[in-house]
Amino acid sequence: MTKPSTTPPPSAETRNPGLPGTTVSKSPFRWPLAVYATWLAVAAVETVIGIAAGWPSQFMGRGDPAKVASQWISMGTAISPPLFLYVAAGAGAALAFAARRRAWRAVGGVLAIAVGLISVVATLGERQAAATPAVPSGVHWSALIGTVLSLALMAAGVAIVRAPAIKAQEES
Repeated sequence: MTKPSTTPPPSAETRNPGLPGTTVSKSPFRWPLAVYATWLAVAAVETVIGIAAGWPSQFMGRGDPAKVASQWISMGTAISPPLFLYVAAGAGAALAFAARRRAWRAVGGVLAIAVGLISVVATLGERQAAATPAVPSGVHWSALIGTVLSLALMAAGVAIVRAPAIKAQEES
């Protein structure tokens, strides 16, 4: 005969034995938050590299290598997004992870989906652009890093949008 299990039933939170009085959340939002943070961090690093190397955007018009430091705001660089996508991603993250109302969290998820979709189109467009003296073809291949991260950002947005509906079903 086996002994009955003394393990407590699973819940949304568990006590952290290392720090008495604290709990560890088993929130489904951990991986979307990690994706948001990774997308923003990698995009920031890519922007610094793109500006330092003078790699202007090649998608939807050629950027000027001499003006890449100012043009990245509206066009991005050959490997990074423009400023408005940073702002949208930051606003989406704030709404998705700080808002108390489900509707606002869903808006944050929709922003993640939109930023991801725009970024996928832009990075694939950069990949298709012809190499120039200012932007060698290897740089275009590195834009695929942004494509992969943008697809992950879209998946995170879908998870955030779907989470309120799943939670609402559990409550009823």
